[in-house]
Amino acid sequence: MTWKRKEYIWYRCGHALCTFITYLMLRPKIFGKENIPKSGAILITPNHRSMLDIPVLGCAFFRPLRFMAKKDLFTNKFIRWYFQTNGSFSIDKSESDPVAIKRSVSVLKDKDALVIFPEGKRSREADLAELTPGAGFIAIKAKAPILPIAITGLDKVIHLKFGFLPYISRPKVLIGKPIISHLVSNEKSSLILKELNPELKNKMKELYEKSLKLD
Repeated sequence: MTWKRKEYIWYRCGHALCTFITYLMLRPKIFGKENIPKSGAILITPNHRSMLDIPVLGCAFFRPLRFMAKKDLFTNKFIRWYFQTNGSFSIDKSESDPVAIKRSVSVLKDKDALVIFPEGKRSREADLAELTPGAGFIAIKAKAPILPIAITGLDKVIHLKFGFLPYISRPKVLIGKPIISHLVSNEKSSLILKELNPELKNKMKELYEKSLKLD
């Protein structure tokens, strides 16, 4: 792990506080924690429907996570300060940001955990949005396994029971098994990516649909 001491301390303090508040308010249900590698490079790819995805995802991981977030998120000074002091960084929406891509590959080659939302932005569609090719490209370049994750229950947090009694729904996080097909292929990167993206989307869709049915 290549975290700087100050960066790591800030992350641990922020993570502990955020996890406590998130569990207190939302009580997320976590499934499949046994699929999380305890060490080594891992590219984590959750679906993205709400800003609450980030703290809820953090509840499932003890390992420190770096996030690659869209550049627009960093226009808020507090959010930019929080993410940057915790080892995260931004990428241009076009996904043609060579500096961010190079840093992503470097993070994974240093055997850290990196979170990328492959839909590229928050989606309000009934199903998963189309995935951008960035996550697959980075995983291939860094030779890192991909950990697909489904997060559900955050589209609408507050509901009414009996038409008048408000209650907060419990979000669910379903963690799949790592995808490693791109690590054992001898094909050219372009051909590997062509096969990897549909595999990743199918796995994320499968997890998403399964998560909706979990109690």
